[in-house]
Amino acid sequence: MLETLAIVLFCRANLSAARARGRSAGAAVAYTIGLWLGLEALGPLIALAAAGAPTGSDRPAIFLLYFCALAFALGGGTASYFIAHRGRPLPQSAGGPPPSATPGGIVVVQARAGTNGLAVAALVLGVIGGSVLAIVFGHIARSQIRRTGQDGAGMALAGLILGYIWLGLTLALGIFLIVLPATFS
Repeated sequence: MLETLAIVLFCRANLSAARARGRSAGAAVAYTIGLWLGLEALGPLIALAAAGAPTGSDRPAIFLLYFCALAFALGGGTASYFIAHRGRPLPQSAGGPPPSATPGGIVVVQARAGTNGLAVAALVLGVIGGSVLAIVFGHIARSQIRRTGQDGAGMALAGLILGYIWLGLTLALGIFLIVLPATFS
């Protein structure tokens, strides 16, 4: 119950911050939930790797798993908060991009480009553990977003963060599995 309340509060705060900065509201909610749940799933995996699997009567180890899940979830929510509050808010009178006049006096209004698809892919892959693809898509999406002005910078950044976390865990697990058999032989 408290976790649901925390997610709702983070989503509301990030939603209003994204709207104030002229960003996609759906993207703010997506990366808030994605970072929260992705890191919440990652916390117990790290605790399992560090402490081993708990037995039925091992209450401290079970508490450690729960605490790691909660701590990582709060870290994900906090990261999403900082991503949503990055940048300056738009002036109150601006509802969209400013119109520009051409030399002939014709006023041209620029349309928003939409959300970058690679940013969405980076976030999804970061949540499910596709580390290398999340990193590649995240970097490509960030460069496209800077160039085209599309939405999705927060999702691309969240996908990058999760991708690098998964990559680090994969490398640490690989090293652990290589070193562990050598110590017992």
